[in-house]
Amino acid sequence: MNPFFSISLITTFLILRSWAYFGYRANDYFDKKEDPNTLIVWLRIKTGFAWLLIHFGVLIFFMAALLIYFNGLTWINRVVLGISLSIILDQIFPLIGKWYYFGKKMFFVSILLHIITIILAIRFG
Repeated sequence: MNPFFSISLITTFLILRSWAYFGYRANDYFDKKEDPNTLIVWLRIKTGFAWLLIHFGVLIFFMAALLIYFNGLTWINRVVLGISLSIILDQIFPLIGKWYYFGKKMFFVSILLHIITIILAIRFG
């Protein structure tokens, strides 16, 4: 697979982890009430559904699948696919295992999943 997928995968991971750590963890987010100015919290309030970032990753993934189905693997479709998979890979194990997202274990598991995905994309793409 060309570099658009890998670059978007890595960039999304770096942005999400930095945003999560510096925007939430470093500011004692868990000791305060959620900020209703964020999209996810606004959706939780309006719909009553427990929206998580992984839900957006899955929605973007389905959008990427439709784009790939109708247009093939263009560079923009690879970027959208990389973004969606990065969100899913970063969020899936804390969701399934109820593990602490900000722990070292989850950080390294997420890095490992991203590396495996890039290796598979290079090998089979």
